[in-house]
Amino acid sequence: RIGELVTSRKAEKTEAGIKIDLSKLGYNKLLGRGQVTHPLIVEVESHSESAAEKIEKAGGKIVESED
Repeated sequence: RIGELVTSRKAEKTEAGIKIDLSKLGYNKLLGRGQVTHPLIVEVESHSESAAEKIEKAGGKIVESED
């Protein structure tokens, strides 16, 4: 799924990881379901604690947007 977002230019591959702005994709909260296998930089209004733990464990981070 992440690869599809990069290919369709809805996510950007950077040196720090794959950057995704979920608010631009119509999401306002990130939940901790599933597995995170790549470093992700996720911009989103809110997130669950489990989502933050999984993203940080994979080497990524969450940036809270102000929308």
